[in-house]
Amino acid sequence: MEENILTNNAKGEIKVSTEVISVISGMAVNEIEGVASLAEDTDSTVYSKKMLSRGISVETKNDEMTVTLNLVVKYGYQVDEVAREVQLKVKDSLENMIGFPLKSVNVIVVGVDFSEADQ
Repeated sequence: MEENILTNNAKGEIKVSTEVISVISGMAVNEIEGVASLAEDTDSTVYSKKMLSRGISVETKNDEMTVTLNLVVKYGYQVDEVAREVQLKVKDSLENMIGFPLKSVNVIVVGVDFSEADQ
């Protein structure tokens, strides 16, 4: 389990695992209307909303954190609006819960879910 050093001062350091950051991000994504699911990568299986950390990667470099999410958007929703809303929600959730600013939240839309459109 990889850990990210969020603060390091005279009192010590605080570390948060990438798994925790991924789960917080996944919970934020679940609150966005228009998101069908996450996907592990651009060529893989789609995961249900219950698998909170799949399809999310966290990178820390030079005291800056970047989160990348692979999304499947529901048919009928405007892709750019859903992606923008995901970016804002994930950024706000992480900054509020772990107290560490994010450099960026990258959203990669890897598919469209037509399951509800077929009904």
